[in-house]
Amino acid sequence: VAIGRRYDSIIGSSIPQKERFDQIRDKMIANYSNEWKLSQLADMSGYSQSYFCSKYKKLYGISPIDELLSFRINQAKNELLRKNCSITEISEKCGFASIQHFSRYFKRLVGMTPSEYANQTPKTVAK
Repeated sequence: VAIGRRYDSIIGSSIPQKERFDQIRDKMIANYSNEWKLSQLADMSGYSQSYFCSKYKKLYGISPIDELLSFRINQAKNELLRKNCSITEISEKCGFASIQHFSRYFKRLVGMTPSEYANQTPKTVAK
């Protein structure tokens, strides 16, 4: 907490903590395909990484990285249903470093591979 207070006094910020976290969250989600690092997000908040993660999870009920991954996977699900791009293109567009990384997270969060999801009929895609 002392780091955040010191940061506030250095930059003269009067932005309340919740609003600061909301701004960081909005920026992360709006730019979800960027390669976000926890250290970068924490620096934006003016807090240590551990405090930032703890406070973020307390505010939003999810860690910042898990929220980013979840958002990316939801964007990918939408793209897969549109069938306008290949799975590799969707993976890159959604900010994943590799198709393997994308496929692993997709299967973990959705319960099926991206190809299986893309081949589902609209009635079976209720997740």
